[in-house]
Amino acid sequence: MPQMQLPLIPTGATIVNTRIHVQEQQDYWYYFLDGSPIYSHHKTDTESFKMFTSSLVCVNRCKQVDIVNSFGVTKSLVSRNATLYAEKGPAGFFEKRKGHGGTVLTKQVLEKAQHLLNLGSEKHHVADMLGVKYDTLRKAVSDGRLSVNPSIAKKN
Repeated sequence: MPQMQLPLIPTGATIVNTRIHVQEQQDYWYYFLDGSPIYSHHKTDTESFKMFTSSLVCVNRCKQVDIVNSFGVTKSLVSRNATLYAEKGPAGFFEKRKGHGGTVLTKQVLEKAQHLLNLGSEKHHVADMLGVKYDTLRKAVSDGRLSVNPSIAKKN
């Protein structure tokens, strides 16, 4: 007959449910199932936290509300992460995020903008002529991708 194992919960551990508890030690979170270690990650590794807590939910080791109550995260976050885990698995949490669409200030647009700025056109007029937002052009000047003649810049 199988022998029951009593859960050994260390002092200071957070009880997630009757079978799962976690403990922070030396900048790491350690997860235990019935007293046996099953996973760990650095306390600043939010992707691993989201991935593992979602796996606990998806394999029915705990409920979403257990994660919400134990870690003080929102229900929507836990739900969103569980859906991501169910759809993409653990790899979904470590995928590189998709960037925005293509850049507005392509090499050709930057060259045209610089030419117009060199001719003395104001930034507002250059932005209008090129069909870009003024702030986009202003940021390009601010971060050094475009330059404005100092005597002209006073007018802008």
